[in-house]
Amino acid sequence: MVSVTAEVLLLSPFALGLLWWIHGSGGGYFGRGLSDSLLLMLSGPLTAVPLMMFSYAARRLRLATLGLSQYLNPTLQFLVATLIFRETFTLWHAAAFPLIWLALAIYTVAFWRQEKAARRLARNSATVPHTVT
Repeated sequence: MVSVTAEVLLLSPFALGLLWWIHGSGGGYFGRGLSDSLLLMLSGPLTAVPLMMFSYAARRLRLATLGLSQYLNPTLQFLVATLIFRETFTLWHAAAFPLIWLALAIYTVAFWRQEKAARRLARNSATVPHTVT
């Protein structure tokens, strides 16, 4: 939440100045039509609310889980671009896409093994009695 607030506070004066200049020269769209005006008014909350929700949820996840989930959005965008919008899919795309997910699979398996070993070590150290000398 702090990062989103800081970003808004930092960029708001520049954005307001730009809007003032654009509307002063007659180039703005606000007020030209109800649908455009509503979209412009809702663009801030429609952008800020998901960012704040992501920030809230990200604090409750492990960084490895969060990092892996960050690859879902580009993958979904890729699928929409190729399957729905019929954008070109070259041989280079066909080579790169599986390699990226193979690397993520290797990383995930290594992370799971490391977590399993850490749990086993913690469990074994908890069951070994300590002697006081």
